[in-house]
Order: sequence, then structure tokens, then C-alpha cells
Amino acid sequence: MATLVGAPWMRIRVFPEVAPPFLRQSSLYFANRRVSDFRKIRTFSVSASSISDSGNDGEGAVRVRFAPSPTGNLHVGGARTALFNYLFARAKGGKFVLRIEDTDLERSTKESEEAVLRDLSWLGLDWDEGPVVGGDYGPYRQSERNSLYKQYAEKLLETGHVYRCFCSNEELEKMKEIAKLKNLPPVYTGKWASATDDEVQEELAKGIPYTYRFRVPKEGSLKINDLIRGEVSWNLDTLGDFVIMRSNGQPVYNFCVTVDDATMAISHVIRAEEHLPNTLRQALIYKSGAIFDNTKLRWMNGQHLRVLPSEELTKLIGDRWKSTGILTESEGPFIEEAIQLLKDGIDLVPDSDKALSNLLSYPLHATLTSPEAKPVLDDNLSDFSASLISAYDSGELLSALEGGHTGWQKWVKSFGKSLKRKGKSLFMPLRVLLTGKLHGPDMGSSVILLHKAGISGVVAAQAEFIPLNERFKILRQLDWEALSKDPPPLAEATVAASN
Repeated sequence: MATLVGAPWMRIRVFPEVAPPFLRQSSLYFANRRVSDFRKIRTFSVSASSISDSGNDGEGAVRVRFAPSPTGNLHVGGARTALFNYLFARAKGGKFVLRIEDTDLERSTKESEEAVLRDLSWLGLDWDEGPVVGGDYGPYRQSERNSLYKQYAEKLLETGHVYRCFCSNEELEKMKEIAKLKNLPPVYTGKWASATDDEVQEELAKGIPYTYRFRVPKEGSLKINDLIRGEVSWNLDTLGDFVIMRSNGQPVYNFCVTVDDATMAISHVIRAEEHLPNTLRQALIYKSGAIFDNTKLRWMNGQHLRVLPSEELTKLIGDRWKSTGILTESEGPFIEEAIQLLKDGIDLVPDSDKALSNLLSYPLHATLTSPEAKPVLDDNLSDFSASLISAYDSGELLSALEGGHTGWQKWVKSFGKSLKRKGKSLFMPLRVLLTGKLHGPDMGSSVILLHKAGISGVVAAQAEFIPLNERFKILRQLDWEALSKDPPPLAEATVAASN
């Protein structure tokens, strides 16, 4: 759990309705909710407690930060804050991190940053991580972390905690004027909070600049027990949906701080009193739902599977195919070749079942009646099928398959020459008629494996495998004239041939 420290040796904790956190395990814990639930949150409970002698209270290493803005010289208040952070880190055996918060591009200067670094060194406040010394959580200048802020802003946008706002400066000023006339807080009215996707896309197409605004609950309050001020409370309806990313792509201070503290594993925050109001926005951002990217996890798992030694991968998937009843054996040439052919489409071991079953299946009827197959069908596929059947009946095709890849390639070249076809006009109809599909792994390897599967007996009876001889029976019974009609009445004939 992250903490906000209001004075030395004391810790402020935020207790959630439920976890987990948005950014990291030690973030302030707030409810993980969908957008529809987000506005229903009413209050947040915060309490303070003493820090144990261990300094980390069982929550991991102490990491504190001093984060000056390089817009001038180091003043005495900043030096005091840096000193408290430094002493706390040294007393607890933790790390003192220096982070340069230079998001104010107009006022920040390299000269000011160098002056701050010199002054801290002169004071003897040596930092463990930060500019010059480096560290594992860099870069340590906010101006160098823009890609990280954009990454988390996009995650918040995906989960609905943030939305695009296309309001112009004139519109925003008008909102403030109206609020002032009504004696209301000058907050954003939420014009774009409920915009439809079509409305958003229309503005994007026009190239209208936009900001990212954070959705704030319209009811309830947030309370913090500050160690100096006592209980500090904010009514959430006085805040409005605030900006976290400006229209020029630059992140706003409170968003940067939240992301930085989280991704740098900051365990305690000791800061000046004037930053207390910032806690409201930062705590709300920490509110935000956790993101578990299943798509990326599958991809990563697939990468690991594909770099496994061949023997290990073969055993892993071969055992799977036998245990699930697709194959009668778990090893052998057929299994090895099938895995090499299909592995690029396997991200999880269970994916291998579908990959092999798809290879063994023959959904010719569904393919030929699909809109995507119409160009292939119209390219004189019936005559092509008759020629292919002749090649099978004469033994040419089977002889070629017995010769492996070399035999297949020689036959395809000869077959294409006899039909005066090559390229897509040759290979697409071959794929459709032999595999029953428009897409898939390498066709030659697929057909050779289908041939081996039919003669090896390695495929279990319940696998619904359609061997080559059965495929050609189906081809012989196709009513090509009916296929050109809509809808084609082929289902019964195809099923009967398959049985």
C-alpha cells in the first residue's frame, strides 16, 4: 500500500472499498470499476498511523523522492522537504530518489536543474537514484517520460476512466462565466463525458484538438486525515472532470506525479503543505481500474512456447493431443511435423487442439457457400476439380505425396502447366479442394500431413478426421450447377458423403 506522509515518522493510508490498483501493487487502493459503476462511488476512508521501527511496516523497501521543478533556484522550503526525505530514507535503510519535474516546458531550464543539483550536493543530500547517478526506475526527468504517461493515459481511455474532450478555450471560458453567474464552482460541465463513439470519431476526422479528462464521481466526498491539519474533506462535485493530458500531448502535473510515484515504487511521500490539495486528484487517479492484458499475455506465452527446444515442445503438445483423444500416439514423425507446421498459431498449449482439429477437418461446403469463395468458384473451379480428381484416380497425386515436399512441388508445377495456371489461380483452388479452406498454414505441408494421417492410423476415430479418399468422394458428388445458385442445396449430399 502506498502512503502519503504528512510529517516525519507518520504515515497516511487510504483504505478502499475493493482492490486492485491501477498502476502497481503499492498504489493507493481504490475500487476497480466499470464506467457505469464509477459514478456511484461515494466516499473514501483514509487514516493515519505511526510507522514501525522497521520503516516499511512489512510492505517492502522504503523509497522516498524529492521532486523539484527546475524553474529557479532551490529555496529553503524545498531544501527542508529534501532534508526530511533524505533523513527518513537513511534512518529506515531505504532509497532517496531525486526526480526532476520539468513538465512546465516554458519555465523549466537546464541551468535551473544544474543549480538544484549543485545545491543539494553542497547540502550533503546525496541521492541514491536520479540524474547523474542513474538507477533502475529511470529516466528521472519527467520530460523524458512522455511515452510512459501516454501509455497509461491510453489505458485509462480504454477502461473508460478517461475520455476525449474537444471543447475549445472559448467554450471553457463560457462555462466558467455561467457557473459564476449561478454561484456554482467553476468546474467543467461534462459536455463530452457521455459522447457517442460516432460523435468522437466525427471530431477526430475533422482534426479537432482534444484533451484527456478524468471522470470524477458527481456525488460523495473524499476525506483524508492529515497529520497536521486533521481531517481534510473535499466534495467531489466541486472538482469536475479534470484534464490529465493537454491538447498538445503534454501530461498535466498531477497525472505525471501519480504515474511516476507508482512506476518508481515510491513507498512514502513527504512533501510541502501546499501540495495537500493535489492529493485529491492524485488519489482519484490511483482510483482507477487495474488492467490485465490477456492479449499480450497470450502473445508472450506463444513467444516462450516457440523458443522451447524442439524435443520439449513436441513432448508437451504430443502428450496433450493424446490425452485429449485427438491422436492415439504422443510421439513420432507425424506429431513432429504437425507441431512444426502449426506452432506459429499456438500461443497456449490448449490452442494446439483447435489447430490440429482444424487441419484434419474438411469444411468444404461452408467454404464454397461463403461470399469470400465466390471468386474462386467463378474461376472455373468445377473443371479444375475434375482435373484434380483425374490426378488422384491415376495415382499421380498419391505418388507425389509419397515423395514428400520434393514430390509435391514437382507435381504441382506439372499440374499447373497442364492447366495453364500458376500463382494464386493455381494454389487457391488447390487449397480449397484439398483442405476445404481458403486460408491456413503451408498448403504443401498440410496436404502431405493429411496423407500421412490417413495411412498411419495415428488419428483417433473420434477426431472427425476426413482422409483424402473421403475428400475426393465428396468432390465427386458436388453439384456445381447448384453451387452457383443462392442458396445452394448441398448440405444433405455433403453430409451423406462425409458419413
